[in-house]
Amino acid sequence: MPEHQARIEVLPGEGVQGARFGEDRATHRERFGTFESFERNPGDGLTDMYPGKLLMLYYDKQDKLTFIEVSAGGAEVVWDGVSLVGQPLGTVLEALRAKGVEPVFDDDSTFELPEQGIGLYTTAPDELDEPIEGVSVHPVGQGQSS
Repeated sequence: MPEHQARIEVLPGEGVQGARFGEDRATHRERFGTFESFERNPGDGLTDMYPGKLLMLYYDKQDKLTFIEVSAGGAEVVWDGVSLVGQPLGTVLEALRAKGVEPVFDDDSTFELPEQGIGLYTTAPDELDEPIEGVSVHPVGQGQSS
């Protein structure tokens, strides 16, 4: 996905357009361009962040992609025609329910779509007008981890 592309399509169980679970870090660095690396948690491997999209890619010790996060203000994140990040929470929940998907709240800050491997992060889960601040994508059945 070139640096100028501003839309990321979620591919349930696979990752996102341009970055699929199990792919190598080197492939993503070549594909996405400019990045910064940091250690999110002590002892974890390096996470690569692509600032233009606010896209963070997490890897295992073999440098294979395992987890994805996209923050508001970066690329538009879309699943099945629904724009997920930066949109009001209530609007997104309504659109997902119209597709027969019932998000599961984790009692903290994330609405999980377990069958799609998607998490919707908000700091104000009781405020339906507040925007979703980030989206995570993980292998189906794995749940939130980073």
